[in-house]
Amino acid sequence: MKRKAIQVIPVMVLCMLIFLTGCTSNNGGNTPTPAPTPDKGEEVTTPAPEESGGEDDDKSQYTGTVKVLREWGEAQPNKAMFDALAIAFMEEYPNVKIQYVLDGGAGSLPTYVAANDSPDLVMTYSAMPHFLKDNLLEDLMPYMERDGTIGKDNYVDASYSKYVVDGKLYGLPWNVDPNFPLYHNKKILEQQGINEVPSIQTLEELGDYLEQFWIVNNGKQEMTSFDPSSIWGTATAFMTWSFLNGATAEEIYDPVTRKVGYNNPKIVEAMEWMADFYQRNVDAGRLDELKKTLPADTDLFDANKMAVSYAYTQKMRDEMDVLFTALPDESLWVGGYGFSMVSTAPNKESAFQFLKWLTTSESAARISYDILGVIPAQKSVPYLEELAKADPLLQLRLDIMSKVKKYPPLTPVSLPDTFEADFMAVLNGTSSEDPQSFLDNLTKTLQQQVDDYYK
Repeated sequence: MKRKAIQVIPVMVLCMLIFLTGCTSNNGGNTPTPAPTPDKGEEVTTPAPEESGGEDDDKSQYTGTVKVLREWGEAQPNKAMFDALAIAFMEEYPNVKIQYVLDGGAGSLPTYVAANDSPDLVMTYSAMPHFLKDNLLEDLMPYMERDGTIGKDNYVDASYSKYVVDGKLYGLPWNVDPNFPLYHNKKILEQQGINEVPSIQTLEELGDYLEQFWIVNNGKQEMTSFDPSSIWGTATAFMTWSFLNGATAEEIYDPVTRKVGYNNPKIVEAMEWMADFYQRNVDAGRLDELKKTLPADTDLFDANKMAVSYAYTQKMRDEMDVLFTALPDESLWVGGYGFSMVSTAPNKESAFQFLKWLTTSESAARISYDILGVIPAQKSVPYLEELAKADPLLQLRLDIMSKVKKYPPLTPVSLPDTFEADFMAVLNGTSSEDPQSFLDNLTKTLQQQVDDYYK
């Protein structure tokens, strides 16, 4: 049964890709008729295949419909991937039908539950605190123990750990988000007499390496690296460099004790380092003038004006001589999505089978990667490991996932709306607060919000 499913998947994926690219069919040159686009709020059911391809007593015992409340909408190729996953699963589990529910995304879960229309699974990025507060998520530990075929060792450690709270497991990770390669322009490195990227494992070592590329002549910016405060946004940068300085998610916010710790000394030191780097190197006016000199549709890296970047462009891959390395080990953390079982799920046993298949099977990993480039949260995927032999960037991403130990804090409240502006004012020296006082006040504000949230 499993062998047949693997044989069917590539044909099905190919058909979807032909549809997505608008190619014509070979039945006389007629263009295929697109499937109707669902109206907003419509539930989308992926039809089960007409033939199951044989009986499997173990898998055929699971029956009924599994409703999955998911994110990412119906845009292509997202829809193609999720439809392909459902079809492949139903090939192996012939008596189960997968039904995607799209209206409102994960945030609408309480509404569905209150209306006695509970989905079985919901797309999540962690053991989401507001769902835990309302007892909306099922502990999966008993299912894992009863199943006996999968466990923590199947997954990237940090991606699994972000679903564990107080010894209970509130979801399983599906994909990871290895956004932490660094891209080094070898042409610039050679011009600066740098033969290799040094080992970088501390804030100071990172700052020393990047700062040498911030070159100013006659008041004009001639060369740069990336600005550490900009890496994937201010809040992400702040967390990343706090992690590099030794902080953990639980020191930022501990979901067991419900204590906020943004004024932890490690975090304060990281912000002080960011402010020092910014004030010594980054001048927004000079950077704007440099950008005005660039050819159209290029960025600083593509124009050979940035030595090190965290953002990847197609020109890097197609035209430039680029060296890939990872950020320092302690700064690495895992993002990505998974799925949680809803505590009021009407079809829990079949839902667990889909969740297990989605997060541990090589079939699911292949579909997710081939259609959307999704890196699975599985600790080992032979298919990707084979592809990585000819793809150094994919190999680096897999290496990063083998090292990552950290994950974002499971904070039940959001950063203030003014956080980014206030944070940048501290970094550039225009605020009346220094990093210590800013983080003391942030900790006090968020702690009060957490206390109020759990009253």
